Formats: sequence, structure tokens, C-alpha cells
Amino acid sequence: MTALTEAQRVLLARMSAAPGEREGLFPATAAQRGLWFLDQLAPGGTAYHMPALLRLRGPLDEDVLARAFQAAVDRHESLRTTFVAVDGRPLQRVRSHRRHRLTGHDATGRDLADVVAEATEAAYEPFDLRRGPLVRTALWRLASEDHLLLLTVHHIVADGWSIGLLLQELATALTGHRPADRPDGTDEPVDLALREAAAVPDGDAAGFWARVLAGAEASGLPERVDAAPEQACATVTEPLPASLPARVRAFARAARTTEHGVYLAALAAACHRMTGQDDVVIGVPHARRGSPRTQSSVGFLVTSLP
Repeated sequence: MTALTEAQRVLLARMSAAPGEREGLFPATAAQRGLWFLDQLAPGGTAYHMPALLRLRGPLDEDVLARAFQAAVDRHESLRTTFVAVDGRPLQRVRSHRRHRLTGHDATGRDLADVVAEATEAAYEPFDLRRGPLVRTALWRLASEDHLLLLTVHHIVADGWSIGLLLQELATALTGHRPADRPDGTDEPVDLALREAAAVPDGDAAGFWARVLAGAEASGLPERVDAAPEQACATVTEPLPASLPARVRAFARAARTTEHGVYLAALAAACHRMTGQDDVVIGVPHARRGSPRTQSSVGFLVTSLP
């Protein structure tokens, strides 16, 4: 311990602090740095908002709901995190406490479609990664036992798995129970960033993937050459038959593979049909939740792998 510098001792003390006690500036993960960079290119963009709009029917104690969200913010470090730039690189700023606000709206007697439209607009109000907060909640009271609840989180502090965890905790709290304690040793994004930085320096990571992807052809998929700054697009909706998931499961079992493998093969076949390329590199999301240390983590853990 005597060989450590004063700065290293301070960092070690921060790392060893119990949940809710750790505070200060810490490295960002590679994934967080990527989203921060995109936000610098297009400040106020909404592509990485993660909204969940829920309709709650039945008796609802709004004070209990507000306390449940405050407990989640107290429990999960990422919900008390913002991002600041130091020497041109983003760092996580963790606060030991942050007061959370549940915004209430009286929508009694209003048309449901209008309220949903208002909630949708609220979901895409820009986040400020530097000032925060990076999680917002709002409640619309349609009637005494009918509410719309909006939870919006920026992807830089959460992923799909995280949203599921938060909704589970919310449901537990609303039924009058206390969410189970997280296992000792549960990783926070700060822990992952510190471990990531120690294990693989940026240059080594770039070199590794350059070797893995050496020889891969550029995608032959058509690109828009006149892409508008607002990233507007048209969409085409094609309903799939309700029987399709069961057929995919049956095919996957027969082929001794996963449903994901079947869908991935279908996507690769479609790319081949459009480009004529035999080798297609497709990025797929990897949850990074295989360790017990990350099962109960709320944070941006998911990554894409080729």
C-alpha cells in the first residue's frame, strides 16, 4: 500500500466505498464513451432515449410510487451518474445522493390519445448528459384508479435488461414489499469501467478488432447519400403471422440451434440477396450478464459483437 500514489489511494478509497457512499469522477466504459461522442456530434439527439409507458389500473398511492423511484435511484449508482469532459474525454460523475422527482399531471376527463401524445413528446425531451438527471418519471392521472406512468432513461446509464430490473423493483414496491437486496459484489458501471481500462487499453482493443475483422468486405447495402440532418426516414410495417414464433422455435429445436440463430441466418440471407456478398458481418447485441456480479446491475452493459 505504501507504493501507491496519493491519487491512487483516493481512487482505491472511492472504489471500496459502499453503495451510496461512492462519489466523484471515474472513467467511462468504452460503450459509454461511444454514446457520449455521438451526443457531442448531435447534442440533444433522442435516438438513445429508452422510454417505457405503462398504464396502471387500480388503487395507486402516488407517494408510495415516488418513494419507490427514489429508492431505485438510491440503490443504483448509474441513476445518480452524469458525464463531464476532462481533457476531451468523458468521465462518469457519480453522486452519493440525488433527489428524484416524479412529475404529476392531472389528465382527468382528457382524451386518452391526447395524453399518450403528450407522454410521447415528454419521452423525447432532450437529456443533458452533463447536468442530468438521466432518468425521468412522470405520472398522468386519468381517473382515481387509472394512470399512465412514463419512465424514460438515457441509454448511456441503462440497457434493456436494466429497464426490466427497474420495472420489477417498481412492481414489488407497489405491492407493499421491499425489493430483495442485491448480492454482495454486484458490479456498477464504474467497476466495469475500471476493470475494462486495466485489462485492455484502447489501442490494444482497436488492434484486436482490426485483426478479427481483417479482410471483411464493406457492406454492399444501399446508403442514403442525401441523408437529412434530422435523420428523418420513412417506415414500412409488415405484420408477421402469429404462428411464426412457434414455427421458429420448432425449427431451432430440429436444427439444434437457438431462435436467435434462426433469425440471424434469415437476416444474413436477406443481406446476401440484396448485396450478392457471401460473407456478411452482422453486429449482434451481447448482454454481458453471464456473471452473477452483473445480474442485478442497472447500467449500460450491453455491447455489440460481430
